[in-house]
Amino acid sequence: MGEDVLKDGLKTYFQKYSFKNTEYKDFIGELAAAAERLNVTAVNLSEWADEWLQSAGCSSFKLIAEEEGGKLKKLSVEQSLYNKENTPLNRLRTQRFQIALLDENMDVVCVINATTSSTNAITEVDDPVAGMPTPAAYILNYEGYGYGKFDYDDECLKAFEQNLSKVESRDARKLIFCQLLDMIKSQAISGGHLMKIMIKMLAAEPTEENLLFCFVYLPMYINKSIPFEHMDKVKEDIVDTIL
Repeated sequence: MGEDVLKDGLKTYFQKYSFKNTEYKDFIGELAAAAERLNVTAVNLSEWADEWLQSAGCSSFKLIAEEEGGKLKKLSVEQSLYNKENTPLNRLRTQRFQIALLDENMDVVCVINATTSSTNAITEVDDPVAGMPTPAAYILNYEGYGYGKFDYDDECLKAFEQNLSKVESRDARKLIFCQLLDMIKSQAISGGHLMKIMIKMLAAEPTEENLLFCFVYLPMYINKSIPFEHMDKVKEDIVDTIL
């Protein structure tokens, strides 16, 4: 939509409805009118409002790779409705986020865009990937602009377990950690698997910020997701890592 559309829409909205009661459709209507005045047609604000303001819940996303001979044929994103049974108004939504493809050294090879659909659960990524080497791992929602739960497959989790500390960006490592915690909440990963990844990461993590973040949140998830009979061993491993 852009800053200019927002400013123009806000200006006309407050001029038109000053000292009056309004509904959300009045606000959306003024933004849509501003977009039309400024020839911005990339977003249908009425459809956007229906998707994002008249529904509840969020989506889960995972990457689907088709490959042959170590080369990619196609990359797609699958969107599913998270916790549908408790959020009956949940629905598929259109949004765009970035995916970083990593090599065996966990270096970012390229960043591609993915745009999901409000009508189709599976959508192919926006950028051409055919013929590219199959990535050793990837980071979903790389720039953090997407909204939802981002899940990783077993191969990517294995790469994180072995080499997560090699990811160069501090923010990217923190993002992955947060996403893994979300996977525990949705029971997409076990607490034991997370601990294997995090203990190796903590041993090599160079930044105080990420270490502090991990030590604040890990105990809560240990208590909730690690079986009681394994609790002492996990805590000993964390202490040994710190020392």
